[in-house]
Amino acid sequence: QLRILHHEILISFYGILPVPNFYVYHKPWYRDGAMMALVLEKTGNIDLFKPWSTSVTDLYDRNNKGNCEPDNLGQLAFILSFFKDKNDPVVKSLGEEAKRITVNGCLTGITDYNHHEIYSTLWLKYGLSKLGIDTDFIKIPEKFDSYARMFWMDKSEVETETPFENRYDEINFVLPQ
Repeated sequence: QLRILHHEILISFYGILPVPNFYVYHKPWYRDGAMMALVLEKTGNIDLFKPWSTSVTDLYDRNNKGNCEPDNLGQLAFILSFFKDKNDPVVKSLGEEAKRITVNGCLTGITDYNHHEIYSTLWLKYGLSKLGIDTDFIKIPEKFDSYARMFWMDKSEVETETPFENRYDEINFVLPQ
């Protein structure tokens, strides 16, 4: 299974650019890039990521109609953590931008055309911690975020399922029992 997963990740490079589908996309998405980095790290092939990740200078991928989506900051921090450190100029800019759009310790802004503060903030905390940057200023909000379940890399910060379990009861009738 790992070989199949690894193959799928490797064929999602368009030159040096990691893309979710090289037939359709010719520009990387940071979320997909971060997922690819997770697999490449686990398989000992993270160096395949170096040419692209060390050339990134934009803090946002701007793939959703040019929007600056806050989840990109944490995803980029994670991507950069393999080949850069907290003294790198891009990493410093990323930290400054994160502080600029943080309110009450939580990232603000729109991801995929909606508010996903928990998801974005979890990515930021994960990415900065991988860079060895203090994340004490980050506070995970206590509210519902439909994307929070998609952040599975570090569940130690927040319980995303228990308080909101009943929210999905209306779809249980279509799920196999």
